[in-house]
Amino acid sequence: MVCGLLGHPGRRDLTLALYLGVGMGLWFSIGFVRPAAFEDARSLLAIHSWGDALFYFGYVAIVASALRNEFFFRGYVQKLLTLEYGLPWGTFFSLIFFWVSMSWIGWVHVMVFFVPLGVVSALLFNRRGSLYGPIIFHALAFGLGFVGYALLELTPGGYAWYTMALLAIVLGGFRGMRVPLQILWRDLKAMVRGLESLWMRNGLTAVVLIAILVVLDQTAHRDLFAHTVFTLVFTVVFFGYKIRSRIYQLKRLLEG
Repeated sequence: MVCGLLGHPGRRDLTLALYLGVGMGLWFSIGFVRPAAFEDARSLLAIHSWGDALFYFGYVAIVASALRNEFFFRGYVQKLLTLEYGLPWGTFFSLIFFWVSMSWIGWVHVMVFFVPLGVVSALLFNRRGSLYGPIIFHALAFGLGFVGYALLELTPGGYAWYTMALLAIVLGGFRGMRVPLQILWRDLKAMVRGLESLWMRNGLTAVVLIAILVVLDQTAHRDLFAHTVFTLVFTVVFFGYKIRSRIYQLKRLLEG
């Protein structure tokens, strides 16, 4: 299994990922209308033509965002930390890494978009240990959001029809997705309840972790290159940590 990608999610899981991707894409698209919430993002995205929109949809949404982030933060970081700290705390720690690494684009943007996006991706990954669902969800959320932003900038009338079409899909599909959504909500509540165990020790670890990550993040320039370097540095750190853990486990096995 390569970072969980080769797992076998059920048809319902993939359908749920598609549905939630449309819903998050609608939220992202609507968010661009509110400069106060998405000011940082709008200042970074320069969509002046359909060629720009195709670049953001085809490369940024799918390759630079969905594939890279889901492989690293879900398939590697979350998988490793859940083995180390258990499902609730491991998932929470992996989300801290994800949210802080995205703070280069602005904390308001993180709160209104990346917090729900990260939580849903983490829950989808925890269901089957497969990256298919999180990647589909993440790519759709960004891709549909970028299409909405392109329409907003280039064809305002088309943007109105586009958002109404997405809303119709979300409302029309809610009845069929009600049970999977209830299961996902149950999983979220179970994860939150799980944070009550060892909350003092792990809570202190979380505070220290956030402080260190924020300091590291603030030292970097706020651009896509710095974000990529930030991710690569933690990839190296986690590989080193994983190798060290395996050596320690092997040493204990040999001594036993």
